[in-house]
Amino acid sequence: MVLDPERRLAVDIFPCEDGHTQERRLFSQVLSVVRSGEVWVADRNMCTQQFLVEIAQHDAAFVIREHQNLPYQALSDLIFIETGEAGEIFEQDIEIQYNGHRVELRRVVLRLATPTRHDDTEIVVLTTLPTAVADASTSLRLYRNRWRVEGLF
Repeated sequence: MVLDPERRLAVDIFPCEDGHTQERRLFSQVLSVVRSGEVWVADRNMCTQQFLVEIAQHDAAFVIREHQNLPYQALSDLIFIETGEAGEIFEQDIEIQYNGHRVELRRVVLRLATPTRHDDTEIVVLTTLPTAVADASTSLRLYRNRWRVEGLF
């Protein structure tokens, strides 16, 4: 399901007759609705090389939480940006590849002052938004304030 945060509506739904289907198997359907200029915000289950690269190929941007198994190449060291109300913020330039295509992006790390209810001590998001459009703090805020499917019901 794709949610439009401005209208607070489900704008695209991808039904599947097998209720146990892993949502990643539906990526091709989701990618068919990605349009140039959009910003896609999603949780870590959507964080695959294919999905990220193909969003970028549609000339759209993303702010997606990093999945711990995503392979990437560091292009810079992780550098301290600032201390925010939730913890310390760091940033790093990285590159991912899929099917012969490369995408450079920013890896934004929030080292939490207080762990989450799931005991996460960091929140890491990946974004292709330029720093001039969304700095590290803004990128984290976009992810942390995303409208969840659960809020629809």
